[in-house]
Amino acid sequence: MKQVATDTTQLDQAYKLFTEGRAAKSQKTESPNIQEVSREEFLTQLYTLHEAYVEREFSEGYMANLLGVPQIDLIHIKLILGLEG
Repeated sequence: MKQVATDTTQLDQAYKLFTEGRAAKSQKTESPNIQEVSREEFLTQLYTLHEAYVEREFSEGYMANLLGVPQIDLIHIKLILGLEG
């Protein structure tokens, strides 16, 4: 698994966007989503799904659905972390 971003600020920004996106998509408050998926779990899931996405196993929209975030948030998360594709 290839991690691109190592800057703590970038990782924090991506995780914050992830939790906010999940909350908005699920119509819940932010804090229950943080308890559901830790930052480490989020990053592991993101990088694993991104590898499959790069191999064209599924679309970006499907990847966003698997993460539980709007596609536009996934695009921003990928940009923050320097993920290509």
